Amino acid sequence: MMNNEHATTEYQCLLDFWFRDVTPNQWFSGGKKLDTPIRERFGNLAHQATQGALDH
Repeated sequence: MMNNEHATTEYQCLLDFWFRDVTPNQWFSGGKKLDTPIRERFGNLAHQATQGALDH
């Protein structure tokens, strides 16, 4: 299980990626070109969330 500080860093990276690195147009039309890097960078974070590891 990851500690709270590491989890905070992880989801802050996700928010930065989504709201700084990606444009709103890409949110809806990025397709596989956007899905792949999201899955590679943040797939583990999504898995942890589904397992309740980020409930804090």
